[in-house]
Amino acid sequence: MTKAGIPVVPGTTEKITDETMALEIAGQIGFPLMIKPLPWWRKGMRLVRDYHELLPSFRTAKSEAMNAFGNDSVYIEKYIESPPYRIQILATNMET
Repeated sequence: MTKAGIPVVPGTTEKITDETMALEIAGQIGFPLMIKPLPWWRKGMRLVRDYHELLPSFRTAKSEAMNAFGNDSVYIEKYIESPPYRIQILATNMET
């Protein structure tokens, strides 16, 4: 979507592997943010409002993801509070 110029919520496209990386990403995108497990299901998702919540939430999300999915990969994205609307797009690669 970014290649097509479509605005997206700021966040990571690669898994967050450690706490240092989580802190760096949080500093780049700001708070509030969401920590999401690889399968992007509700299990393991954490809303984080400030730095004090970040590392405990990161650890919990990774642990829950491992227990639920057998994979502790998590991603971080900006949490948009009270969006005016929500649109989800499912797309496939249309390049030839």
